[in-house]
Amino acid sequence: MRRNLNGLDSSLSSDNFKKILKSGSFRYVGLHGWGEPLLNPQLFQMIQYAESQGVHTNLTTNGTLIGENIDKVFSSGLREIAFGIYHKERLLAVLPQIEALIRERDKQGFRIPKTYLDITIYKGNLNQILDLTEVAHELNIDAVILHRLFNAYKVDPTVEYISAEEEKELFIEVRRLARRWKLKVYLPSRHSLPCKVVKRS
Repeated sequence: MRRNLNGLDSSLSSDNFKKILKSGSFRYVGLHGWGEPLLNPQLFQMIQYAESQGVHTNLTTNGTLIGENIDKVFSSGLREIAFGIYHKERLLAVLPQIEALIRERDKQGFRIPKTYLDITIYKGNLNQILDLTEVAHELNIDAVILHRLFNAYKVDPTVEYISAEEEKELFIEVRRLARRWKLKVYLPSRHSLPCKVVKRS
């Protein structure tokens, strides 16, 4: 959905990250944005530093590079990892890597990182969301996060959100499956804008 986004690629350095953390009182930091965080060669240094300062860390990844970084995920102390995948084909493509991460975590008896499947809802994947949720359950992922599409920057004008009625029916079915599988699911709140900052800007 971000294929039409133009701009310079840049990665946060470990030194600048430390300066940012020292500039305020942070309890939580999400190491992701408009790119794949695992492409940053200093990512795990930043995670390790944040955790050493008592700052909880999270990242969202597409999962394609997780297999080669499993040991670093555990040694860094990363608290939470979300797999931002909104198509079943893409999930199936990285399934072995996600399985390997969860299997190794459980084998070692680690409690972290918590794992999440993060799904953006839009018209193009409406008929796949229940399947994605089922795969998450079969993977033993800790929770599923559903959130609305906010095409605030018109990155892709062809991508549209579902109707209010479609959303209502989807959430009813997701809740039903979550109860059956004892799967934790986070549904979006009732707000109509992506965040309060947007509303006030």
